[in-house]
Amino acid sequence: MLFLAGAPPEVPHILALSQGVFRVVRDQSTGARIVVPELLRASAGGAVQVIRGDLTRKPTPLGRFILDVRGIAAPPMRDKGVR
Repeated sequence: MLFLAGAPPEVPHILALSQGVFRVVRDQSTGARIVVPELLRASAGGAVQVIRGDLTRKPTPLGRFILDVRGIAAPPMRDKGVR
């Protein structure tokens, strides 16, 4: 998985190689595409500790992963106020 940034007519460029490596594989029992390892997010309390071999981290369906990445990468919405 490679994260790219840029909008036409700009040529896309690599964004944040420090995000880790995610593999997209097929679940052998269902055939669905899943992403391993699970995407980690900072909690309200601050940073999240990464524990090697953590058995609580589960594969994520590809569609959910895409939505999560888009949500993280989206520019913040500006408050336009309510009238």
